[in-house]
Amino acid sequence: MVTVASLLAVGACAGDDVPAATGGADGLVSVGTSVATWSEDSAPAGGVTEDDFTALLRTQDEYDSWLDGLPHQDVTRDPLTAEIDFTDSVALVAAHPICDESIRVLTDGAGTIASDAVPPADPASQFVCEWSPLRVNVYEIPLADLGVDSAGQVVLDPTLVEP
Repeated sequence: MVTVASLLAVGACAGDDVPAATGGADGLVSVGTSVATWSEDSAPAGGVTEDDFTALLRTQDEYDSWLDGLPHQDVTRDPLTAEIDFTDSVALVAAHPICDESIRVLTDGAGTIASDAVPPADPASQFVCEWSPLRVNVYEIPLADLGVDSAGQVVLDPTLVEP
């Protein structure tokens, strides 16, 4: 569903400091805060894929179950564990192959969310994606920012950001 984020160990990638979208012509806005991160460059875990990490989590039980199912728990579980208030928020695990890009979570304001890779200002600075280590972010997103009253109204739809 959502894809896995990665950074190179040299720190050439932009990380979490992505300016919020201001609601362009597409009507999408940036939401959420990254509360936990794991990167394959800091703790290798061979053979992992984007699908190993991708998730929309609506309750603490779903989050705990997701953590229990992580591959390579010896290196992935602790960095991806965070305190999230599920009474008025959901969690999105965004996973992208980063090629000197940053990741943001976007919403249409009606409960639909997706993660989006923001390309670098200088395309010549990009790396070969297939060689990039994976990076995973856990985002906490307040329901009020999504325009919904309950976590059950939140939908993860990657096509929200596809051209």
